[in-house]
Amino acid sequence: MKTFAEIEELYSFRKVTYYSVRIEGAELDEMEKFIVRHKNVSEFKEEFEDLMAWIKYIGEKEGANLKLFRDESSAQALPPEYSEMRKRGMLKEIGYNLRLYCLRIDGNIVILLNGGVKTSQKVQDSPDLLSKFRLAKK
Repeated sequence: MKTFAEIEELYSFRKVTYYSVRIEGAELDEMEKFIVRHKNVSEFKEEFEDLMAWIKYIGEKEGANLKLFRDESSAQALPPEYSEMRKRGMLKEIGYNLRLYCLRIDGNIVILLNGGVKTSQKVQDSPDLLSKFRLAKK
């Protein structure tokens, strides 16, 4: 059987262990690709830092509760919905256009994938996100 991808552990916190997927032949796993593309982009600096803070917050404080993720068809995404962010005091006065796709396996395991900038109401109309969304659904 041919291997399509490997799952690798990334971060382990008190309540959640995060993994990512490395597609066969790729130098970086999907989360590393996301970090490399967005970490140093000044336009999305605050959003990127908030996403990383959410990953840590979920991992340390609450666990992978469904309400802390956006429902994206058969996948999930971060950041969570506005109301969940506001309840926890982690909402900045910016519009969140940066999305990180993931798969919540259960309350303790999340697979972080890739993401990008949402430029339209529907992901299908956001060229930067469409391929990452399709991978998450697979």
